[in-house]
Amino acid sequence: MSTSSRGAIGNKQDQVSTVANQDNVFGVKSFDSVSAIAGLYLWLLFGFFTSLLGCDLQRIMTQNIYVKHLMALTAFFFLMSVVDTDNQISLGMTWLKTFVVYILFMISIKSKILASGLFIALLLVDQSIKVHMAYLERTKAPQSDIAKYNKVRFGILISLIVVAFVGFIAYFIKQYSDHAEDFSFLIFFFGSNKCEGV
Repeated sequence: MSTSSRGAIGNKQDQVSTVANQDNVFGVKSFDSVSAIAGLYLWLLFGFFTSLLGCDLQRIMTQNIYVKHLMALTAFFFLMSVVDTDNQISLGMTWLKTFVVYILFMISIKSKILASGLFIALLLVDQSIKVHMAYLERTKAPQSDIAKYNKVRFGILISLIVVAFVGFIAYFIKQYSDHAEDFSFLIFFFGSNKCEGV
């Protein structure tokens, strides 16, 4: 293989790596978007501990859906600033990306159980591969092996987006048909304080 061919393949692998990790904004290292969404699901699990908060904070968080989303967005920002210390983008860009990833997270949870379960399973696979890639990098594994996993993560990223949007559209159609007379886009997207049957 010629030097130019090897160079072209190397450049292609670098491009795939950047897209798959989603950690580059205008050439500056940022946080990994897929890991960020996984972090949001982790944050949801910690929601079971809200009873440990003060009564006033509990009251406003349980009675106002918009405050819930504001707290979720704030918690997500805290999570990213604590977990990802390599983030090198500006504060404004960090907040913008946080907001965009939160919107994607909201789209991913507005779906039926099948789509939600598939989405979480794909996240689990992606994060498992990420951990394994970190191990390969620490053990000085060949770059070709790491590049293969980057391609897999890129495929998972595309799958996550497709599953999220297909699930969102299917859920929207069902909710609209079930509540056509009093349908509210705000309630559909932001949710309500109580789900039927829960």
